[in-house]
Amino acid sequence: MFEYYQNIMHQMKELYLKDDKPILVGYSGGKDSSFMLALLWHMLKSLEPNQRHKKVHLLSADTLSEAPHFAEYLYRSLQKIERYAHKKGIPIQVHLVSQR
Repeated sequence: MFEYYQNIMHQMKELYLKDDKPILVGYSGGKDSSFMLALLWHMLKSLEPNQRHKKVHLLSADTLSEAPHFAEYLYRSLQKIERYAHKKGIPIQVHLVSQR
């Protein structure tokens, strides 16, 4: 199973290094998007700092239909992701769309 994930990360790396087009990733805070973000994060971390040449835009939306505690969790998660990415030199920029 580990080989399967290594293959996915290898494909992600090839796509990332292929050109200068920015990457947009949807993030809901659920298990699927969190797992995808984890794979992407590990792939970016595996690159040399000079290879991390383009931004990854992490897009989330507060639809105002979530339970208040989940909306708060999403906000806190995005803040932590952005802070830690900056600290570690991972080129992820967080965007939150909201009607608030």
